[in-house]
Amino acid sequence: MLLLPEVVTVDSLPALLKKTPLQKLPVAIVDCSDLSQADSALMALLMKWSSQSGKPVQLKSFPQFLENLVDLYQMEHLIERI
Repeated sequence: MLLLPEVVTVDSLPALLKKTPLQKLPVAIVDCSDLSQADSALMALLMKWSSQSGKPVQLKSFPQFLENLVDLYQMEHLIERI
């Protein structure tokens, strides 16, 4: 399980990727407990992880604002809320 940091945005992603190559990790379950801000950068990571595994990414502690992004980007088929 991958615990997301508090912020995953276009501005914060380069620093996150320098610490950990998140886009290369095989991620099946993502914990959103600490997440308070996200944008299309997180959507891109979710698409990448789903594509790598061939199945939806499971999201734990799914915040309401993320629901809005998932709807906006029509990504319901790429995630599963747990």
